[in-house]
Amino acid sequence: MNERCFIKGNQIGIATSGRIKQAERKPNIYYYDIRHSDEDAFEPVTIEKRVIVNHFATIGVKRPIHLNRHGYLDLDENDVERLLMAW
Repeated sequence: MNERCFIKGNQIGIATSGRIKQAERKPNIYYYDIRHSDEDAFEPVTIEKRVIVNHFATIGVKRPIHLNRHGYLDLDENDVERLLMAW
């Protein structure tokens, strides 16, 4: 994996456009879903613990990401660029 593949200060160890089932998740990895924009299915916009609608990707990182009190964080341009490099 590219050394610049970090998101919110965490190195991305796993990145997939699919969903990762609970039974297939590795221990000691923190999993998050990426939501895409309502207007553009190819534009990731937030990172969340779980996305039901507008799921873009699932990532796994080594340390927890601290989400806001609403349960998500907006992705900035650098986050999006690094996320796309993880594939």
